[in-house]
Amino acid sequence: MNSIKKIVRKSGSSFFWSMKLLPKAQRQAMYTLYAFCHHIDDIADEPGSLGEKLELLNTWREEMDNIYDKKVPATEIGRRIYKDCMRFKLPKQEFIKLINTVAANLISPLHGPSLRELYRYCDGVAVAPGNLSMRVFGFEDEKVIRELSQNLGSALQLTTILRDVKEDADLDRLYIPREFLHKAGILSTDPKAVVTDTHLSSPRQ
Repeated sequence: MNSIKKIVRKSGSSFFWSMKLLPKAQRQAMYTLYAFCHHIDDIADEPGSLGEKLELLNTWREEMDNIYDKKVPATEIGRRIYKDCMRFKLPKQEFIKLINTVAANLISPLHGPSLRELYRYCDGVAVAPGNLSMRVFGFEDEKVIRELSQNLGSALQLTTILRDVKEDADLDRLYIPREFLHKAGILSTDPKAVVTDTHLSSPRQ
């Protein structure tokens, strides 16, 4: 568990300290979920060819099959998911949704998506992890899990998008929806052109 804990702590996220307040079983499960999500995010952001990244993500689909078919997982994070998380009855489709969303954004990076496309992306990369987390926290009502993970996950992801506009542009991504770009008088969806457009910080009224 120490290596998983190191991944979470090294990330610099404030989530590390809030997780420490949880009872041991929930704390270990949340550390493991965070390490998994962080690892999937790193596959997308770190250097490497598209083919290599897609192959790594496909390996994680196979790892999820191992976990849910009760076979021995091939990775340390996979083994920790099996040991620490399965007691909370986490749905496989939420893990797969995250993996598939990251893969789709690698194949066709978002450049000024529609609002509908943006919320679909948020659903995969933020709402899905939120859905898993709610179950670890002890929520059982499916309606409550769905609504809380949808609202909180989307809010957190949209905040991250606004914070990281320039960093995302350097990775050839632009998550600001085109409806908002057009309203600001920005017709381009080229990430680097948008971040240097003066209308981005001084939108039209």
